[in-house]
Amino acid sequence: MAEILIQAYLDTLVYSRQFRDQYRYPPTTASKAHHLRSIAQAMVYRDGRFVLETEYLEHGRLGFSLSESEQRYLVRSQSAVAIEANKAQGQLFDATKCIKSEVVLVIYKFHENGLDLSIAATQQREDRKRLQASGPPSYVSTWPYSTDGSPSPFDQGGLDPFAELGELGEEDGDDAEGKA
Repeated sequence: MAEILIQAYLDTLVYSRQFRDQYRYPPTTASKAHHLRSIAQAMVYRDGRFVLETEYLEHGRLGFSLSESEQRYLVRSQSAVAIEANKAQGQLFDATKCIKSEVVLVIYKFHENGLDLSIAATQQREDRKRLQASGPPSYVSTWPYSTDGSPSPFDQGGLDPFAELGELGEEDGDDAEGKA
């Protein structure tokens, strides 16, 4: 999944530059985030290791299962998970019953050095469809943007995707309650 997310991130960089060149104005963060997820969805669909979970598609989400198992995953940015956790902290008492889900949350964070992935168990409130982390995420690993192992010590025009795109989380407002 890391290679798919990194490739989608780099393809979004190309999209961002083309948009800026054509319109002389950068695309919005929401546009870039949707572009990233759309590319990742298409790549998961074409990859034989995964089965794309179609219930999330129309909400702009990336859900998948592994071809050789029934385990289901939902991909969400670390910033979106942090926002949900902060909202829950402000509640003194929450009488809403939560139901444990079998879907595992794959949490991503892009940064200067590459991509961090973590996982977390999920739950959902009894009256909602949206899944949320049921506890703190467990760090899996960091993947660099490039795996050729030869960073140039004097690179004046090299690709710096994070400097141009940033984290690309889901804080663009499309994660309304009730959606996946």
